[in-house]
Amino acid sequence: MVFFFLMIPRPPGSTLDRSSAASDVYKRQVDSLQYVICDIDGCDTAWVYISSCLIPQGISPNGDGDNDVLAINCIDDDNAELRVWNRWGAEVYRNQHYGVDGQLWGGTYQGEPLPDGTYYYCIKFNDVFGQSQVYSGFVVVHR
Repeated sequence: MVFFFLMIPRPPGSTLDRSSAASDVYKRQVDSLQYVICDIDGCDTAWVYISSCLIPQGISPNGDGDNDVLAINCIDDDNAELRVWNRWGAEVYRNQHYGVDGQLWGGTYQGEPLPDGTYYYCIKFNDVFGQSQVYSGFVVVHR
């Protein structure tokens, strides 16, 4: 039995049908390819979508409109939960509907600016396939 592998890149400027949940991943897509596997009985094809979740490691909430909030590009879930802690482990932010209606963290606690420094986050959400995703890390606040 002989197999071969052929990668066919997505044509530039092409779009996906927005009617399926699987195509929603294309909003964050970095690249895609189609593979074809053939044997003596015929060929089969499938698309592979390579996506990325970009979480900034710093924000500068100084009101200039650049990096004022923690904007995370991969959240499509209305029930995404973001929690943020300071260096002593005290929770300074929690939102169970992060990103809904523009609710983004801008380095504040109870409406007041937090001091510049390193804060730690954990974000939980369901991706476009309904799979639970959890990301954690740090974000530096510097005005």
